[in-house]
Amino acid sequence: MLALTLPAEGRIVYTHAHEYIEPGAMIPLDVSHDEYPNFYFKDVRYHGSTYSSACVLRIDAAHHVNEIVGPPHRGTFGNASALVYGEEVGPSDRFYSYNRRLAGEYANQGKFCFGQWCVTGSRFLGLKFINIKGETHYGWARLEVYHRLEPVTKVWAVLTGYAYETIPNKPIKAGQTHSGNETAPGTGTLGALARGAK
Repeated sequence: MLALTLPAEGRIVYTHAHEYIEPGAMIPLDVSHDEYPNFYFKDVRYHGSTYSSACVLRIDAAHHVNEIVGPPHRGTFGNASALVYGEEVGPSDRFYSYNRRLAGEYANQGKFCFGQWCVTGSRFLGLKFINIKGETHYGWARLEVYHRLEPVTKVWAVLTGYAYETIPNKPIKAGQTHSGNETAPGTGTLGALARGAK
């Protein structure tokens, strides 16, 4: 993975990245740089009887103790929340283990995209992981997600950065790269999409 770990300021470790996640890829995410991946990004293409073709981008926890922020209400089971800059990631969030979908393109009698990440632009995943000492840490990963229906269904993404709070059990804000960070680099004009929005 092409990544540059910046010197930690305060208690947050931020890593700049520029990693493409294309169909067929499985990309490890080692948030804390301890040589053990915490999560995997997977971009999976399907062909079957339910859909003539489909492409789904998802994040999988490498271990059941690692989790991803998901919507708090029914009807969005299996999805990962697309957080906007400044949203807090911490104990009050609803976390889910194993795989969570970011976005999917389906083609059958109709073609459509589902998931909060169908809106192109930078958004943030909320992450929780347990380190080798058994301590709980919170972090985020920033991705730009793209999708198309023609000529074939496709979902792909670019991982542009990630960070975590080194103090156990302490929340972190999405996009925060050091203590007191108030700038939203690379987030663009996205509007305020709540984490529970469809």
